[in-house]
Amino acid sequence: RVGVAGPIRVGNLELDPYRHQVVVDGEPRHLTQSEFKLLTLLASKPERAFSRRELMQHLWDSRYVGDQRACDIHVSNLRRKVERDHARPERIVTVRGVGYKLVPV
Repeated sequence: RVGVAGPIRVGNLELDPYRHQVVVDGEPRHLTQSEFKLLTLLASKPERAFSRRELMQHLWDSRYVGDQRACDIHVSNLRRKVERDHARPERIVTVRGVGYKLVPV
């Protein structure tokens, strides 16, 4: 579980768990519940690489994670909303053989 005391800032991305708001480069972004939950976990420990399994366990609040490739779909959808160019992600970076991490941009 991620316990967050207040807004989290990672570079030009600000996430407010209490208000369920995300602002990227000064622009509010509307995320689904799943996207927000995923981003909250990534933002809780910037630069830390999370495995697909960890991300899916967090997303589903369960040890059963089903198809871990579903994680790639969630990350892809999230990138469309928080990246300048989702085809060339700078914020949510793939860590080959591991999973994903959020880096300040």
